[in-house]
Amino acid sequence: ACVEGRPKWPPVGQQGGKPMSDYPKRKIVRLPCYDYGETGYYFITICTHEKVCRFWSNGKLNPCGQLVLRRIQALPERFPTLQLDQAVVMPNHVHLLFYLQRQEDLSVMKIINWFKTITTNDYIRGVKAGIFPPYQDHFWQRSFYDHVVREERDLQEIRQYIVNNPIKWNLDRFYESADD
Repeated sequence: ACVEGRPKWPPVGQQGGKPMSDYPKRKIVRLPCYDYGETGYYFITICTHEKVCRFWSNGKLNPCGQLVLRRIQALPERFPTLQLDQAVVMPNHVHLLFYLQRQEDLSVMKIINWFKTITTNDYIRGVKAGIFPPYQDHFWQRSFYDHVVREERDLQEIRQYIVNNPIKWNLDRFYESADD
């Protein structure tokens, strides 16, 4: 059975002497009561912090984008029960579609957290080596978008969306800043 809610600490209504109502509320983006370690297809979108365009130059993958793509392609090596179906690196985000076979102590969140950590560390090494410019605050946005794929038609539409996404980039509201 799914248990709604969690124990709250600090006590309800207080955090650092400030009423909890004064803090911004984060939108819950995961399916309630869904086990993200279940066998199935998952569509994931991860954006850079503040949607900064870091992965393309002059309409194609730059060295940073290539680094991220290599880490995406290495996901099945790191997580043998993950089968990468489709992926694309866009100027300020990545799309992943993968099939995950149930494995003890593995979930979509663990996979994405590992990916974000390893790519951030790779980028920091590149900054120290003078390859990449430094970034402000964070490399990736705090969370990520996920979609649990439940129907074949949905799966086909997502595959097509990923394939077409680079072609449609010039229609994106962030397009102008992509090649700065």
